Amino acid sequence: MSKDKDNIIPFPGMKKFDTSVDEDSINKANKELLMQKEEVEMIEHTIDEIAIDMIRHLVDIGMNINKKHFYGDLALVTEILRGMIYRDFGKEHLAHALIDKIIEVQYNEKGEVAPIINYGKVLTQADLPNQKLDCVAYGCTSGTIAAGYQSIYDKVNLAKPNTKVTTPITSAINALKKLNIKKISIFTPYTDEINQAVINYFKKENIEIVELSYFNIASDLDIGKVDSSYLFDVLVKKDLSQSDALFISCTALPALSIINDLEKKLGKLVLSSNQTLIWDTLKQINFKSKIVGYGELFNN
Repeated sequence: MSKDKDNIIPFPGMKKFDTSVDEDSINKANKELLMQKEEVEMIEHTIDEIAIDMIRHLVDIGMNINKKHFYGDLALVTEILRGMIYRDFGKEHLAHALIDKIIEVQYNEKGEVAPIINYGKVLTQADLPNQKLDCVAYGCTSGTIAAGYQSIYDKVNLAKPNTKVTTPITSAINALKKLNIKKISIFTPYTDEINQAVINYFKKENIEIVELSYFNIASDLDIGKVDSSYLFDVLVKKDLSQSDALFISCTALPALSIINDLEKKLGKLVLSSNQTLIWDTLKQINFKSKIVGYGELFNN
């Protein structure tokens, strides 16, 4: 057999490529790879620190981190956090597809961000509990104002059709109308910006706001740390002579246990977000048993 190189038949379409690369290009590529590696290492280090700090806080509030599902929940939280940081650094991550699918970023009438989570985009009816729900209580006063009651109602009924929905602010309105109260004083833990949204909501329902006082706390976590005894000492000094009732806003504020004593001291009706939410929920499901110890409202 001839070993002449002319016997080699080139494959159709094969071309010769210039494989020479200049040193500057190699250095640039190596530098880019190193930068990418350092960014990823920094992100992972940051996530580790946040996760460890979060676990410490959870342990401090008495959470059992030895339960099986804790680590699954933690894994999801850290993965979403990873996706958030990756996005800010211009990097792609699978978490983005999940986040963008179930979360719609909306804005309220004041132009404030009010994200809406729609689990119906990734869950089917088979994923949800099979039992029928008579009523769902949505537990955030300012959140209801920001998102809008109708939006919350629609999301609940997407998962659980024909379910009644109550919220702290709508239940408060229902309670005030039931008690025929037209003038109220308001106490909140919020900042002034959120307070104005609360005031405007009541005004649209033809409720006159006689007086507003507040703690000016920005963090929900810090609101939950307010001591109920301190809250009582603050509220018992309020002058309600021009008001028909006092409304204590925010489900994170520990007001429920002090309402009875406040009414006795102030000589006025006292309502709170959690109290009216419970009252309205029980009305929605036609609960008839008597509730005592949580204010005059439960006698109506």
